[in-house]
Amino acid sequence: MGERMVLDITTHFTPYSLNLSRREPVDFFVEIQNKSKEPTTATVQLRTGYRLAFDMGGLKNSQEIRLENLGPNEKREWYFSIFPRVNTEIGENPLQLKILEHYKEDFSLVKRKYNLDLTLRARK
Repeated sequence: MGERMVLDITTHFTPYSLNLSRREPVDFFVEIQNKSKEPTTATVQLRTGYRLAFDMGGLKNSQEIRLENLGPNEKREWYFSIFPRVNTEIGENPLQLKILEHYKEDFSLVKRKYNLDLTLRARK
């Protein structure tokens, strides 16, 4: 039998698509809840494709957050602003959310890996 998922991951975009005519960012919501009976340590990594960025200048395409001591049933949440770049086209643009669960407090050892491949739709 496989191991059950210990982290519950919830995501959504607000608004649900990127309006290229306004050049305004979209907020990306991420919530993580520890479903186990033990505290856990994790790393949240978020990467955009080459057509999206986390800053207005279009230079930053990755974010990383380290979670130390996420207690049982504890939730943590974040909002990330995602901006269009000059080369953003109408259609679907990829994002990758990767969550690494670690052994104890050692960030170099990975116990479990969660990968979510997401798409953000851009419209005119």
